[in-house]
Amino acid sequence: MWLDGTVTSSGLVAVTDLLAGIYMAQPFYGLVARDIENNNATAYADIENQFKLLYTNAFDNTTKLLKHGYFDRAAPTSVSRPVWADTVTGACPHVWDRAVGWYVMALADLLTGPDAIPTSTSAYSTLLTQFRQLIPALVTTADPSTGAWWLVLTAVGRSGNYLESSGTSMFVYAMLKAVTSGLVPDSNGAIRAAAIKAYNWLATKAVIQNSDGTLNFDLTVNVGSLGSNGTFEYYIAQVRQMLGHLPVASAHNFS
Repeated sequence: MWLDGTVTSSGLVAVTDLLAGIYMAQPFYGLVARDIENNNATAYADIENQFKLLYTNAFDNTTKLLKHGYFDRAAPTSVSRPVWADTVTGACPHVWDRAVGWYVMALADLLTGPDAIPTSTSAYSTLLTQFRQLIPALVTTADPSTGAWWLVLTAVGRSGNYLESSGTSMFVYAMLKAVTSGLVPDSNGAIRAAAIKAYNWLATKAVIQNSDGTLNFDLTVNVGSLGSNGTFEYYIAQVRQMLGHLPVASAHNFS
């Protein structure tokens, strides 16, 4: 745990947290707090703090989404500032689609279904507010032609950038869970329509039928890490592989 209370990501000194790390820990943490620790109020407050700090420090004013991560400005001077960290905010420069995907999936799972934390907690209220802000932002940042989302959402249309399937799958999952649960208002159907359009892109462009009847899933970036220089060139240089089967299966479950 770092100075401001966030959990550090393994191997990344003084990075207070990455968006991806929120999904790896918080839904499980919430389940343990609720079912094993008899509604541990301290744990719920800690979960709330993780989301508050990331949202505050990584928020991108242009896309209204969250950047990949940020550097703890309270870090001792003996700790070197990462090259990607903004000198004022500590945030990295880019919104990476899969990082946001992990974040909104964590919100969706902590607010609904078997992993949901109690609605009476302050954490639930904080997470719901964030969910209701991020889901509409996904609608406005989708590619208008295809409905999918770009790998680097702070560089839409830039040469080398591309429509990426794992983040798109995660967004479809979160958006459909948002509207089917009724947690995010969708009176004009825009959120559901955007999710279905993206799902159709996945089904026609990312899902590949093999000659033996099996399926593969394409257009998924292998990795993204702030153990790098965090530049646009870094993100687009990562190889694309046949990954992302779980996100697309989750999206399909709600389509």
